[in-house]
Parts: sequence; structure tokens; C-alpha cells
Amino acid sequence: MVKPHALKRINQRIEMYNLFLRVAKKIIQEKRSKEAKK
Repeated sequence: MVKPHALKRINQRIEMYNLFLRVAKKIIQEKRSKEAKK
């Protein structure tokens, strides 16, 4: 069995990763839109 506090830590890590991915996607989209305008 997985300990509850370990599961909570894993969930936090997943949320952090998802947040990072979302920010990275936004940055990539902004860079692409800037390049497209040139």
C-alpha cells in the first residue's frame, strides 16, 4: 500500500509538472506567433 502522505507528494509533483507544461506551451505559442508576424 502507498502511504497517504507519499501519494499527496506525488500529486503535488504531477500538478507542478502540469503547470510547467502549460506555461511552456504558452511560451512556445508566443514565440511562434512572434516569428509568424516577422
